[in-house]
Amino acid sequence: MSADSTLMSLFFILFSVFGALLGSFTNVVILRMAKGHSVIFPPSSCPRCNHQLSPFDLVPVVSWLWLRGSCRYCKAPISSQYPIIESIVATIVGGTFYRLGFSPVFIANAAWGVIFLVVTVIYFRNEVSTKAPFLWPIPITIGFMLQSGTPELVERLSWATIIALASSMIILLMGDSQKAVPWFGVSYAVVISTQPEWQPFLGLGLILFSALSALQHLKIPNSKGSYYCMLLLSLIILGWGVRFGFFP
Repeated sequence: MSADSTLMSLFFILFSVFGALLGSFTNVVILRMAKGHSVIFPPSSCPRCNHQLSPFDLVPVVSWLWLRGSCRYCKAPISSQYPIIESIVATIVGGTFYRLGFSPVFIANAAWGVIFLVVTVIYFRNEVSTKAPFLWPIPITIGFMLQSGTPELVERLSWATIIALASSMIILLMGDSQKAVPWFGVSYAVVISTQPEWQPFLGLGLILFSALSALQHLKIPNSKGSYYCMLLLSLIILGWGVRFGFFP
């Protein structure tokens, strides 16, 4: 193995570890947004007994496995979301670096992958009352577009906006006003993450999902399947983006 490949392997490990740490913070963002709390203060604590956690309780993935998914102090079960999100973010950051190496494109793609994940998870947890997180993708992707100067991103931005507006309007017209903005955000994130040639077909699917999601609001049986279809679609596009890139 050459010195360059050894160095790249070392950096891959380092960025994967950094991704896991970032994933731990991502969990904090997701969970505290649901309660309207600061993502910085106070320090992390057990949600059941409120005991402040030590650094040894916060090692990504490892602490959860070592403690067998329970609190060290009160033995209450700890959600498997913690290690899952930490592992996914580690994969996003490490995998993107492995493919792109040191470059501004690496930063943009890794950052967008994490943001895409956050928007997707907070939508499906359905616990965040504020609409702001679902609008984050718009200024962020506009910034990426201005930074890269790639005409393709203008087309992707246009398709994403049109499809997200159309699908969220369906939900709004069917009476589910609380879900319209969150659906716009996650739809926009899904569409902007795909190549232009796939966006019209994806748009048809999202419009169908939005109608099914609105039917859930009307208590029509089996419409909850739209949630799982959208979650599966989001995870597929997230994996595709890590492997092949979100932005040029």
